[in-house]
Amino acid sequence: MSFIGQGFGLLVYLSSFVFLLVQSFNVFNFRSNYVWFVFSYLVLFYISPIFEFVFPGEVLVGSQSSIALYHFLNISSIHALSIFYFLVFRPTPESKLLINDAKFDRTLYIIGGGLLLGTLWMFLTVGGFSAIKSTRVDLKYVQGGKTYSLWMVYFFSSFFFLLGIKLAKIKRNPLYIFILLLIFCVLEFVYFIALRNRTMILMHLTALIIGVFVSKQIVFENTKKYLNEKIKKIKILPLVSVMSILAGLGIFIRFARGVYLEGDGELGISWKDMLITSVKSGDFGYANMVVNIIDHVYYTDLSLNGQSYYRLLLAFIPESIYDKKIPTTDSLIGQMLTGLDVMTIPPGVFGDAYLNFGLLSFFVFIVYGLLLGAIDRSKNILKAYIFFSLSFTLIYHFVRGSFVNVIISLIIIYLGVILANRLVRPKYI
Repeated sequence: MSFIGQGFGLLVYLSSFVFLLVQSFNVFNFRSNYVWFVFSYLVLFYISPIFEFVFPGEVLVGSQSSIALYHFLNISSIHALSIFYFLVFRPTPESKLLINDAKFDRTLYIIGGGLLLGTLWMFLTVGGFSAIKSTRVDLKYVQGGKTYSLWMVYFFSSFFFLLGIKLAKIKRNPLYIFILLLIFCVLEFVYFIALRNRTMILMHLTALIIGVFVSKQIVFENTKKYLNEKIKKIKILPLVSVMSILAGLGIFIRFARGVYLEGDGELGISWKDMLITSVKSGDFGYANMVVNIIDHVYYTDLSLNGQSYYRLLLAFIPESIYDKKIPTTDSLIGQMLTGLDVMTIPPGVFGDAYLNFGLLSFFVFIVYGLLLGAIDRSKNILKAYIFFSLSFTLIYHFVRGSFVNVIISLIIIYLGVILANRLVRPKYI
């Protein structure tokens, strides 16, 4: 591509990037799941192409036709989602929540009790402390109630948002705060042993932090003297900036550690090469994954014909009733790219859509935009706060390409959020 072509492509991506960020900040109110989707999408699919225009030929790997198609689908899909999102979305006026202290504490204990039971069930299912010696592959094939215990944990995950509010609102009692934080650490230790991933701890930590932040909008009945205060807009820019810097630094350090260990204790790679490799693969490098898929579809005529989507309908049917032989898209891509049966590789949200519908995948994002708009226009503020606090990691995984498991998890979490809201019964003032 010529220098002029490179410059124009970079301008288009940067303009789109800034436009989407501005849109996201305009609707960010700790209830907009659209923001999580856009943030995840930009991290996974925009960073690599932008670096490709800065360092031509060093980031994206694939045929020129596949890379060109990637650029077209990448930009058009997310903007189609945004257009139809704003056709449906209607902002909800800010208001404070008046909550009865006794109802809140009762809800915290009921939800927490259910969470502890689910966690104990999961711990016993994977073999207790013996699971520490198991590998992630071993744990993946554990039979029994592991999946159902995980669903139970998801159902009661609103506990972590409520815990954040409790920590922000209680009087300074070091012992009580220590006990609550100790419970949090023990729970996350069990989840890490059983699942061996970062998803749960990031989900729960995010819910805890957001619970602390939105506690400004919540008034307990024993502190009604704050009711007449003007509603304060939650300052999100410092939070988002710090979280973005820490997330980027964490991913970068994770990659640098790998290079360091491979180099026998020496960081034998230039900063430029490290930066390019960081955006070429791993958490920033899903552009190449989608380009590989587009190439593979072109040369093999592979099409799933909607399999990723109708498989969702079979997910809740027990295997004793219906033996589900349909493999996940992650498994198919893992086998396709590595040849290993146990390897799962998410194809990216529009890589998945392209595998199923080809160029018509563009219309899948219209549906996503409509659904996100419908979810984010909810007038039930507490329910929206809780769901938003728990949805980040799952939406990130959804954008990365996990479909059925993420949708099931979000549905279960939403049902649990409905229960928590019914128990708390807040008043809007």
